[in-house]
Amino acid sequence: MKTIPVDYNAITESDQLRLSFPSSRREMLAARTQDWAWLSDGEVIVGARIAIDDEFGVVGIPDWQTIVHLDGNQAQDLPSIRREVRGLVQNPHPSTEQEWRLFQLLTIYESIAPSDAEPSFRVGYFECRRAATLLSLSKPELALVEIEEARRINPGQAIGDCLFLRILRVTDLPRAVREAEVLAAKPDLSANVLAHCICILGTLADTVPDHEFTPLSLRIIAWVERFRNAPSDQSVKPSKAMVQFDYGLVLLRLGRHAEASQVFVELASEINPAPEFIEAARLTTYDDDARRLAAQFRSRPSAA
Repeated sequence: MKTIPVDYNAITESDQLRLSFPSSRREMLAARTQDWAWLSDGEVIVGARIAIDDEFGVVGIPDWQTIVHLDGNQAQDLPSIRREVRGLVQNPHPSTEQEWRLFQLLTIYESIAPSDAEPSFRVGYFECRRAATLLSLSKPELALVEIEEARRINPGQAIGDCLFLRILRVTDLPRAVREAEVLAAKPDLSANVLAHCICILGTLADTVPDHEFTPLSLRIIAWVERFRNAPSDQSVKPSKAMVQFDYGLVLLRLGRHAEASQVFVELASEINPAPEFIEAARLTTYDDDARRLAAQFRSRPSAA
């Protein structure tokens, strides 16, 4: 986790942290910080939105919900932290409280663990896992900070690229489209990353007028064909659901209702069915209900 030095005593009456110190400015330039960053005095870390204040200059507006204390007694018990982290990571359906606990423990663990403490924690693991946790906790801006750092220190990893696209689709759709086009230009792109590229174009398709939709739909269909033969080093079942759902919506908007219905029926029968598949199979036109189903399906953690 890259942090910007901060003096928590230099807090304004409006709960802003002043970042006009030379060390803060140097770190912000090095980290290319734009909108959000992590601030730390070595003992406490907190996420903050970077802003300009008329009186104090560059400031951080803390999201105190993300505060992590690095100097508590528990921070000295590495074996206990490791065991708890493993248990939380293996939980397929964590509660919000457990997600927050995992975020805090990952941050503490990374700050105190030697680099070889846990071989399974590859380079970029903490950043990538924290990004996924922060996204689940509805902190997509800080999730983006983490996944960008994960991709910087360990580039070319499919899991990082997928999560990067997933976060961008929520925070900055125009940028997500640009990044998807860059990744999709790679001839050997994995099926799972390509699925997220398709999901981004599908999300864009829901927002464009008819005259822009037709050329966009052709590109989506071409990428769907690529997906069916793309290489993958992990299960593509969730990715297939994502791709087929977007493909069905494209067919529906193109007026190919029978084909769209068949796609949705197959999804409902072949893949662990989401309610959206069954409801989508009844659609006969691309309308507000179709857009609602699309937004509802894409908001599912397992589907995006």
